[in-house]
Order: sequence, then C-alpha cells, then structure tokens
Amino acid sequence: MSGKIPFIKMHGLGNDFVLLDARRDAGLATLSPAVLAHIGDRHRGIGCDQIVILKNPKDEKADVTMVIANSDGSFAETCGNAARCVAQFIAKEKNKKNITIDSNGVVLPAVLLDNGLVMVEMRGGNYEWQKIPLARQCDTMSLPLDDVFKTHGFQPLASPLAINVGNPHCVLLVKNADEVAIEKIGRAIEHHPLFPARTNVEFLSATADKNKFRLRVWERGAGATLACGSGAVAAFLALHRLKKIDGAGAGVTMQMDGGTLQLAFADQTARNAVAMTGPASLVYRGELTAI
Repeated sequence: MSGKIPFIKMHGLGNDFVLLDARRDAGLATLSPAVLAHIGDRHRGIGCDQIVILKNPKDEKADVTMVIANSDGSFAETCGNAARCVAQFIAKEKNKKNITIDSNGVVLPAVLLDNGLVMVEMRGGNYEWQKIPLARQCDTMSLPLDDVFKTHGFQPLASPLAINVGNPHCVLLVKNADEVAIEKIGRAIEHHPLFPARTNVEFLSATADKNKFRLRVWERGAGATLACGSGAVAAFLALHRLKKIDGAGAGVTMQMDGGTLQLAFADQTARNAVAMTGPASLVYRGELTAI
C-alpha cells in the first residue's frame, strides 16, 4: 500500500498496541495480514504485541468496535489490556467515564476510575472442549500434554486447564513461574495439535500473600509479553476452579512482568464476568510511511 498510515501507540503494563482508527479511514479495516505483520515488526515497522483496529459499532449498545491482530498478522478474538487502552482512548474522546466496547460480538463494559485506572468487565469462562476449542473431547481440567512435559523435562504442580474467555487459554500452575522456560514450553503448547486454533499459555505460581499470584504469559501470535489481560482473567478463573482462592474470588492480584492487575467477579452471584482493573497509557501518535 502507499501513502501514510496514522496510528496511536498505547500500552497496558507494557503490553503494547498500535491503534488504527478505521472509523476515519475505512481502508485501515482491510489491511492484509502481511501489512499488519509489518506494522507489528519492532525492527522494520512500528513494533507492538498487537494491532487494534477501531471501527464504528454495529451494536447500538457499544461505543466502538475493536478488532485485534497479533504482531504476526494473525487475528485474535479479544484482548483485555487492549480493551482498557481503547476504553481510555474513547472515554477521553467522548468526554465520559463509562464506555462499552464490542469485542468479537461481545459487548464489554468499561469505566475510567477516579484513581486513573481502567476497569473492564471481561467475559466469564467457558470450559466446554468444543468451545476452547480442542481437537478432541477431553477433560478441560486435565489436558493430555504429557508429550510436551516429557520433551522439556517439565511438570506443572497440577493438571493443565483449558479455558476460553473470548479467546483460548491453557493455564499451568507451577512452583515458580520465573524459573520456567516459557519460550520453549509456551511455543510448544501454543502449536500443540490439541489446539486447532492455537492457544495462549499461562504460567502461574503462588506467593507468600494468599491473594497475590505471579503470572507469566506466552501469547498466541505474539510470544512472551510483559502482561496479558485475558491471560490474567483465565488464570483467575483457573484458580477459582482449582479452589486455590476463596469462594468469592475477590481481591486477587496478578503480578506480571509489566505490573499488576486486580481481578474479581463482577457479579458474585452469576459469576459470568470478571472485573479486570489496571492502567492504560498513551505513548505517542505518529504516521507510518508507505509499506
């Protein structure tokens, strides 16, 4: 393509994004995977973990639609840190605190808090093997990944869990997340035949504080990132399923390389949404020249 591409650079806890506003330039909604991968390239493009394309919403309940592309040009169904960045961007544009975002057909409520943080209600977990999706029927609380573990001489503390929170995740409870070679194991699980759509992979360990956990994430299509919002939600739900946190699941902190997120059920009764709270930051605006 020729000409210039205007963009906005943002990040949530170091999980960084290039925002393209297709509401003002419809052509930005039709960029090819090759062009998106070029934009995501940290050496030859702008560089980011994901590209976020803003579109006019079809759902009248939403203020904006966001489409997520990974830095390799593939598409993702949702992204929690991106949702907070989009919420902050649109809230300032519209001069209001409450924002709704259409993410792959699901409307996510968000609010800018008085302390400057952003809270987004993420979708609750789906644990059916067809919905993850998995290649075959199996127990989503005990995934058959022994071939990966044997290859890499690695064993989690509990059986790996599969959870879909709008995108697929595999959560591993480990002794010390900082000691895991997530580049090798994360990549192997992401591309494992059990996951036909690939998967994000979470490495989760306890800390001295029973309400605080260490989390590292290998993101599908992006690799190891400093933070992952949907990964934090998946880890929170996995802990709840494993009964590693109190029944209400309130007040849990996820410590990632880029900082912390707060997780709690948005509705203690229904438990069909998780409130994820954390920062969002505007880095700069710019133009990318012809590709």
